Amino acid sequence: MNKPTLVAPAEFSAVGELVVGAYEAAGVLAGDGRYRSVLADTAGRAAKAAVYVVHDDAGRLVATVTVTTPGSPYVQVAGPGELEFRMLAVDPAAAGHGIGSALVDFCVEHASARGDTAVVLCVVDTNTAAVRLYRRLGFEHLPERDLQVAPEVRLMVMRRALGG
Repeated sequence: MNKPTLVAPAEFSAVGELVVGAYEAAGVLAGDGRYRSVLADTAGRAAKAAVYVVHDDAGRLVATVTVTTPGSPYVQVAGPGELEFRMLAVDPAAAGHGIGSALVDFCVEHASARGDTAVVLCVVDTNTAAVRLYRRLGFEHLPERDLQVAPEVRLMVMRRALGG
């Protein structure tokens, strides 16, 4: 995987399309027009959080992740000393090559460099592939921190402790 870089304004639209497409392919958007617009709003995210992108060797956009910063409106569950990442998405055509795992590793390294003690995330409880990935990468489910964001949508909070 090429190293993640901060999104360029010229990529905002393509990144929004990638995120929406990946979430649709995972079956976790089921008619939620409000959240679809949040996912598509890369410019809004980039103004208040760090949006990273990954390109393949041919320069094609293949993945993205948003790393929240303390005080950002994009923080859902992070507490003191926790880095939270959101909207990790891999182009379905590029899936299965370890890009998602590499992006999670990037977030963990970023958190360690910042001096954080843990990395947290939310994942829709029906997204079994993502839950499986996060568990494999050392994240534990914290049911006491789960969020019910709509009658039919529950977000599992997962956390990976860092360091000793």
